[in-house]
Amino acid sequence: MSAPAPSPYSLAGRLPRDVLEAVAPGAAPADALEPAVVAWWNLERGFGEVTLGSGRTAFTMLSVLPGEGFRCLVPGEQVLVRTGPNPRKPGGLLTEELAHPADRHRGVVTAYDDQRGHGTIADDAGEEVFVHFSQVLHAPGVRAGLRPGEAVTFALEVAGGRGQARAVKQLDPRQGLERHCRISEEDLGRLAELAEEESWDFRQPDAEGTDGAGRATYPVLRSYVQHTFARLEEQGKVAAATGANGHVMVFNTGLVTENQEALYGYLLARAPGEAWAWRLEAWVKESDGRLAGLLAARPAPATYWEDPSVLFFDPRLPLILDWDHFVEDNLDRYPPDLRDKPVALMLTKAAVATARERVARNYKAAVPQYHRGEIQLLLPLCLRGTAEAQLALVVRRVGAEYHGETVLPLPGALRNARLLARPDRDWLNP
Repeated sequence: MSAPAPSPYSLAGRLPRDVLEAVAPGAAPADALEPAVVAWWNLERGFGEVTLGSGRTAFTMLSVLPGEGFRCLVPGEQVLVRTGPNPRKPGGLLTEELAHPADRHRGVVTAYDDQRGHGTIADDAGEEVFVHFSQVLHAPGVRAGLRPGEAVTFALEVAGGRGQARAVKQLDPRQGLERHCRISEEDLGRLAELAEEESWDFRQPDAEGTDGAGRATYPVLRSYVQHTFARLEEQGKVAAATGANGHVMVFNTGLVTENQEALYGYLLARAPGEAWAWRLEAWVKESDGRLAGLLAARPAPATYWEDPSVLFFDPRLPLILDWDHFVEDNLDRYPPDLRDKPVALMLTKAAVATARERVARNYKAAVPQYHRGEIQLLLPLCLRGTAEAQLALVVRRVGAEYHGETVLPLPGALRNARLLARPDRDWLNP
């Protein structure tokens, strides 16, 4: 009798072997380990800390994570560890062994709406469970979200007869360019120095602007580079060649120097079997000798629209929102003190009317963003009755009217907007 056909979302055959092996718990019996929670993890350097039940922390290195190839931990992730003295830190602890809890489920994301922040995951048996963005574990400065087709692990909770995923971990959270090569804070800093002057951080310092060790991470620039590279891949604008230094990958960053000279990413191939297949050698100017004669032509920048009129809000057209669901569906994105539904509904209606008036007076107050193959517009939602926005209203044009899609926190809105152009920070200035 033949074996049953695998689920269309089965992990088998869809994932690299090293990723599958990384899911498996360590070989040590659970009673030899104690529970801990990941405090922070530096994805680029491969180390971090876990917090034990006693409150003490233990330094943790990539080498103790089970599996081969790419592995990582995520802040908030529950793990099992065995610790010992840290020889490099008197009185400190070092993780000597690490395993994952046995009750974790494996699955593949089958659908995810990035703007609404929810989707579904199919486990290895093909059963689908609901997932909300608030349950996706992520590092500070990284927007919580999932990609259809990616592998995850999760805890399962059944509520109202429906399975819901909790504490969802992406097995490979790298995005865009970072799936090909490591991009460090220093790399981003060098690009920021080469490019014409621009603020790549948030106005108000918070956890999104630093890693677990307190170093700047250029959150807006990192998002810009990742999504720009992803768009270039979609458009077939990433160039590859073989030169004196071996296999080379080159892409146009879309940024320029103060003298308006284009800047490119210049990558070299790594040896087979490395966690990253490429190494970022340098950010180079158009005149850099390493590009001379390498390609038939310099790679073109990413493009996002053909008709520039889509970049502007037409105040003559109606703006329609589904008031029965709009606020309720997005309430968890509102400031904590404004999450009372009747109050939030009243304030949102007033803020939408004010936003329309503001855009009619100043067209630049409607900031364009690119999402899922189309241009959308961001309007300021000033919920406290002042000129300072607390959220961005996402609207898309449908024929002769606009539809309100969702709301975004300002840091996420700024990341999205910068992909198209340097936005006017009149209100989009988190």
